[in-house]
Amino acid sequence: MAIDQRFQQRRQAKPVHKKRNYATLAVSIIILVVIFSIVYTGILWLLSITSVSGLSGPTNVTLSSTTPSVFSIGGNEYAIGLVPGSTSSGSAIIEITKDPAFVNPTMRVVLITGNATRINASGGKYANVEIELYSIASGSIKAAITPLAPTLQLLPDSSRISYAQTSISPLSASQTGNAPALPTTTIASTTTTTVSQAATDYDIAISALERNHWYPLATNLTKMYGNSGNCTSLQYNNTYYGKFAMSPTGAATYQNVTAVTPYKMTFSMTNSSAIYNAVYSTYSTGVPSGPALFITINVTANTVIANGTIGLWQGLSYLNIKSIYNTAATYTGSCGILIASAP
Repeated sequence: MAIDQRFQQRRQAKPVHKKRNYATLAVSIIILVVIFSIVYTGILWLLSITSVSGLSGPTNVTLSSTTPSVFSIGGNEYAIGLVPGSTSSGSAIIEITKDPAFVNPTMRVVLITGNATRINASGGKYANVEIELYSIASGSIKAAITPLAPTLQLLPDSSRISYAQTSISPLSASQTGNAPALPTTTIASTTTTTVSQAATDYDIAISALERNHWYPLATNLTKMYGNSGNCTSLQYNNTYYGKFAMSPTGAATYQNVTAVTPYKMTFSMTNSSAIYNAVYSTYSTGVPSGPALFITINVTANTVIANGTIGLWQGLSYLNIKSIYNTAATYTGSCGILIASAP
């Protein structure tokens, strides 16, 4: 009789084991489906991209609303594309996703023609890239992308940055979504604030200056010029030889280049009523020191109304100065700006 009872208990227990096996199998299938979806999405994203462009300095690019472009900036890769249907007169919205796309949120950034927008695409506190919108076409935009060193501690233009609900991988016409409205009452400053009656004219002038395309370039060069005093004659000669496979002679010698290259650049701000003048001045041992760049701001309109190069930079355009910085940034140490300034 006891044997019959044990036999019945075993027969009744079998369905329980089967149910447990079915549950384990179902969970395994779900896990495999999730893994396959992630891998498949990654493969589709890679197939949608033709190449990866490495950026070490200011670069002119075309961003499309159909296929994102991928750029390597500071050791990380970012997919950047135009949000379909987001362009208007003088503005456009782009999406930026840091690789790997399935674990990083997608940024949406408002770009305004003629203005440089600083972005913390890496997800850190400080900006690591600047994008300036040049022109808008059907389904694409032309812009300049400039890597920024986070060590400069430049804050991003947070009022122009939001986060999309979907990924950029890959962009398609079905992902238009609702484009965020252009900011009207907020501006970017050393801290993101709302302009109100409490904001002084000086605060507004500084904020407008920081949105201008000259600002990050002048900030970077100020740091480079200040560091050039640490470049010794031996370091300069070795760096020069490494670039040109010859020793410097004539105007390119250490003594001659250091005499005409600024060892310091300072900033000052003056005003007459609502018009503020920001001036960057250079200091050199062999040429007269003085203003090299001026930026004029109308605080009533909250915008830059004029800028230009004078003094040591007389006759040089923004692209000329940016090219010098771009060359200098390719060198490690303190001699880069001297090598870039050598004839």
